[in-house]
Amino acid sequence: MGDAKDDIGLFSTWSMGFFGPFVFSNSLERALLFNSELNLPKEQILQHQAFIRILMTYVQTKDDPIIPDNYDPFKELTYMNKIARKLLEHPESLCYFNPNGEVLLSKEQFNDKLLHFQK
Repeated sequence: MGDAKDDIGLFSTWSMGFFGPFVFSNSLERALLFNSELNLPKEQILQHQAFIRILMTYVQTKDDPIIPDNYDPFKELTYMNKIARKLLEHPESLCYFNPNGEVLLSKEQFNDKLLHFQK
């Protein structure tokens, strides 16, 4: 996640938790170890140029609770997965990666998992 001397921008972003609360260095490499069915070469994935982080949060005012009364975590996760699925349709998209759980899935694997858990 960057180096304090060579890549201070990436390092400081990671150290402040902006990639998620449980992200540690080399999480992509570890995720590659656990997905033997991925159809992309490891070298191609490790040379990626960008990523998109999907984050949902709430604005708190002094009169409102941090989490709204009508909060529905399943609905929220379903909505975020729809966003991820749409992003995976882009022709330059390589795969789905969740660094917090070190999960790496091809587009097909992501869709299969969604279908499996929607039953």
